[in-house]
Order: sequence, then structure tokens, then C-alpha cells
Amino acid sequence: MISAVIIFLVFAIAMVAPLNRPAWGVAGFYFFYLLDPLWNWRWALPANFEFQKYLFAALVAGAIVHGFHIFPKERLTRIGFYALSTFFFVNVFSAYLSAFPETTSAFISVLWKQVFVAGLSISLIKTRQDVKLLLLVTIVATSYNALQINLDYFQTGLSRYAYRNWGSYGLDNNTLAILMCPTIAISLGLAVSERSTWRRYLYFTAAVLVGHQI
Repeated sequence: MISAVIIFLVFAIAMVAPLNRPAWGVAGFYFFYLLDPLWNWRWALPANFEFQKYLFAALVAGAIVHGFHIFPKERLTRIGFYALSTFFFVNVFSAYLSAFPETTSAFISVLWKQVFVAGLSISLIKTRQDVKLLLLVTIVATSYNALQINLDYFQTGLSRYAYRNWGSYGLDNNTLAILMCPTIAISLGLAVSERSTWRRYLYFTAAVLVGHQI
């Protein structure tokens, strides 16, 4: 019960935050995506509650309220935006030549949503503080997952997620490892650039947790 209250309290904050600052909405969206509360607290939360759908709506609302411009002004941001767009259109073009249309169609139906949110995020994140906030919530979410998987391993003596899928998204061990790898780089990057000693130790600890999980 306490878990559900905390999760929905954080969810409520993440819903309101984009109206004040859209970049916070980006952080909230990816935090819930990476944390996967429907899996980590599956005994306490309503099954199939669509956190991401509501957070996406709040993110778009915040962007509209703050006068969202689809094409970013900063040069490096534009490069990222155009590279992402090119990647998507290459995939769409390739889909017409697919030997397995049904599988390809399922892939494109997921890809366009991911690309849209990523493109929106690129346009909304404008400051160094916005970037750091996104990196921090990424570390917190993935480190929590890594902690739980490490605890499960030490308690059972078996790395069960090497043999079965993890999370409500059904990630296999390869996909989960690929998802977690950037967190190690993020954690180490923040650790070597951080001046505060205790924060540096926290970032290194996150890197170790995720590294041992893999």
C-alpha cells in the first residue's frame, strides 16, 4: 500500500511538472519508463495502468503551453533531431522491402512512438541542468532495477533473468543488458566530473551495481 501511495505521488508530480517546465516532463516520462513500476510493484499497483500514456499527454500539454517549436534552434540539437529523423525514415523505407511484413509492421508501430518522444525530448531539453536532470533520473531508475536483480541473485544463488524475461515489457537478457550499458557510462561520466565526494561515491556505486547486474 505504501509503495502504491509513493508511486502515485511521484506520478502526480510528473504529470504537473511539464506545465511548469517541459524538460521536467521529459525526465518524468523516461523515469517511469526505465523504473517500470508495474513490474517492480506489481503486487500493489493496478494491472495495466498506462503510466506512459498519461505522462506523454502531460508532456505534450506542457510543450504546447510553453509555445513548443518543432525545429530546435541550437545547431547541435538540430543535428541530433535530423539524425533521428533520418534513422526513422530509413527504417520506414526499408520496411517496404521486408521479407517479413508482419514482423516489420509490429516493429515500426513501436518505433514511431519511440522516435516521436525522443524527437520531442530533443526539442524540449535546452539547458545543461535539463540534461543533468534526465541523466540523474536515468541513473536512479536503472540503479534501482539493478539493485533488485543483484539482491535476487544473492538471495537465490541464481541469475534468473539470464533465463527468463524481465519487466512488464518482457525484455530478454540481451535487451536488458543493452539498455543498462549506457547507465554505466553516464554514472562514470558524472562521477569523474563531480566535485562532491559523496555524490561521486554514489555515481560509482551505481556503475558497480549495473555492471555486476550485467
